[in-house]
Amino acid sequence: MHGGDQPVLRETSDLSARAGIRVNVVNPLQIKAYGESRLNRRKTDRADVALIARFAEQQSPLLWQLAPREICDLQRLLVRLEAVQGMSVQEQNRAHEAEGAARESVNTTCSNNGCHSRESGNDSTLSSF
Repeated sequence: MHGGDQPVLRETSDLSARAGIRVNVVNPLQIKAYGESRLNRRKTDRADVALIARFAEQQSPLLWQLAPREICDLQRLLVRLEAVQGMSVQEQNRAHEAEGAARESVNTTCSNNGCHSRESGNDSTLSSF
């Protein structure tokens, strides 16, 4: 599972839990290790379903619990902050490489959005945070 999949997984799990569907969220590596310990070498969808079902029966993973609304809001804000910080770094990189009118445009974008140019000697990504 990729890091980008986590918001989708969280939303899907939350929606299912709200609908009364019991949900378990398990690290795929745990299931893979379980399959290897059982010497399971088949790689078909049917075999994977059977393996996951056996894992769930024997390991009894915890049910997904909905996080309080405040925690969800903070998590969303953190995801947004990380995205804005990444965009700021991209703009700083563009400013470093750009010339002429392109450089002026990037500098304007950075000054409007609170990011600092590397040339200013400030490594801070966002001045407003």
